[in-house]
Amino acid sequence: MRKATFEDSLEAFFDYKSATMYTALNCRVVAVKTELHEQRIDVQPLPNAVKPDGEDKQRPVITNVPVMFPSSKKASLTFPIDVGDTVLCVFSQRSLDQFKASTNPKPYKPNDTRRFSIRDAIAIPGLFSFSDAINNPAKHTWTHSTRDLVIVNNLGTGQENEVRLKEGGDIEVKTNQDFYATFNNGLIECNNLTIDCANDMTLNVGNNMTMDVGSVTDITTTTLNVTVGGSTEVSSPTTNWTGTFNLAGTFSQSGGASGGATATFDSPMTINAPITSNSDITTSAEVTASGVALSTHTHTGDSGGTTSPPN
Repeated sequence: MRKATFEDSLEAFFDYKSATMYTALNCRVVAVKTELHEQRIDVQPLPNAVKPDGEDKQRPVITNVPVMFPSSKKASLTFPIDVGDTVLCVFSQRSLDQFKASTNPKPYKPNDTRRFSIRDAIAIPGLFSFSDAINNPAKHTWTHSTRDLVIVNNLGTGQENEVRLKEGGDIEVKTNQDFYATFNNGLIECNNLTIDCANDMTLNVGNNMTMDVGSVTDITTTTLNVTVGGSTEVSSPTTNWTGTFNLAGTFSQSGGASGGATATFDSPMTINAPITSNSDITTSAEVTASGVALSTHTHTGDSGGTTSPPN
């Protein structure tokens, strides 16, 4: 039997002390406290403690573990944590009791002498086994590339939504649910913009709406309804209408010789209401009323015969 050396004694002492010294452990979430309002959870360490004789024993649940999100007091990236998620727990060199209970923490004297204790864990979300890794494209509803920067929620469900900054520079926002954007003033600057809407689209403008189009504006639709509570003004050198033009109400055309405006109709016009004119009506074509032509009609004379056509 070999006689124990001083080195053996040091190694045994170090093993004894390090057995209760915690640095980092992979853990499973077993409880989420206060709906994560205080960023605290309970975790179960996954590696069991192993005794010198080889017997293993499950470690105790660590309660009230603070969760670390990428954040400051003014900005943050937060996300849901559920029971069953895995996290990495790192263990503070000194007690966290006073820090966890403080507001606007300042330097403090620890309330006991413990070091690297299992009671002083800090949870960092995002640790997965290889088979559970969420970067696997097969786990995503939307097409996924590991070369993109992605913010995603409800992964692999019908409610999956994401913001994707693609490697090539494009940005995509995807969801099968509703999309809301609330802001004060907005500006979109682009070369081309296309909005594809499968069903209805509603645009509510509380005050004025201005469209400044450099070239042509095309509207293609089955039916176009425009309802205006006040007046409508169109200022255009030429306005062309193709097809049937139906007007219910008053039609007023002003200008003429003095105003410099002329209305031209290049197709037959049917009017089912009286026409009132407060000025002259001039035509180079025939005017026919009830089958009687204005320029060629005659009358029966007083003494028989007929009159001549008008000059």
